[in-house]
Amino acid sequence: MEGFEIFRAEGVQGGFEVLGDDAAQLLTVNLVQGETLTCEPGSMAFSSTTVKPGVDCGHCSQRACLGGNNACVLATYTAETAEGGVVSSTMTPSVETFPLELVAKGVTASLT
Repeated sequence: MEGFEIFRAEGVQGGFEVLGDDAAQLLTVNLVQGETLTCEPGSMAFSSTTVKPGVDCGHCSQRACLGGNNACVLATYTAETAEGGVVSSTMTPSVETFPLELVAKGVTASLT
């Protein structure tokens, strides 16, 4: 296509990568089969073809009652095949993204 650059979603080293600065950030996440990235609607920049989009309507009223710019419905992106998938999501302006390890009841998770 003339005037357009074709971009292929590729995995990143270490499971995730944050690009950009305080003004604009892009989070790219490697997902294994069955793993889901949940984020604000409209923030997905690109994904591999092995990722299925969806929505999370659970706890909608709780999120809405928190005030501010909380989305009632969240977007979900799930890797459906054994090869996993890649999702890239934009971040809310002026929000710095950093990794946070959580361990609860024997389950370890990484949040950004």
